[in-house]
Amino acid sequence: MQKAIFLAIAMTLGAASQSVLNKADSKVSILGTSTLHDWHMSSNEYYTTGTLSYTNGVFTATNYKIVFPVKELESGKETMDDYAHEALKDDKNPNITFALQSVSGTGAAAKALGQLTIAGVTKNVSIPVRIEDLGNTNKVVGDAKINMTEYGVEPPSVMFGTIECGDEVTIEFQFAFNLK
Repeated sequence: MQKAIFLAIAMTLGAASQSVLNKADSKVSILGTSTLHDWHMSSNEYYTTGTLSYTNGVFTATNYKIVFPVKELESGKETMDDYAHEALKDDKNPNITFALQSVSGTGAAAKALGQLTIAGVTKNVSIPVRIEDLGNTNKVVGDAKINMTEYGVEPPSVMFGTIECGDEVTIEFQFAFNLK
């Protein structure tokens, strides 16, 4: 009898898979506007903490965070990068962090619920995402529109205010998770 119970527990535990972020197949971009042209910044440098499990089509997060060093956000234009890093208060708040609390729904109707911290300001967010189950890999794809001023970020401006960035930006992401 004890063997049967142990086997049932072992089979249940085996159904859960740890998820590991595959940075090579993941990307994050921030898109915005200005009075001169649209702009785009991206980063390939980020890391995760905590654990993320995937069982029967459901993600479960335990202290799971995705952390982006502000200094790694790049547009390909050094001056723009410097203004953006300064606006994001990178000297006091070197990271942008998304702390995942839960994922509700499945497939194209999923939502990532968590806390987004930018420039030291944390807000609860609900982000529509699409989860693609690809066997040994899951992709989570989505975008979130935010207003910089809601996070205490003054949209950058240059040339005595003749060139100004818009307040709204879009954070686009695609995260690939390999199942262990």
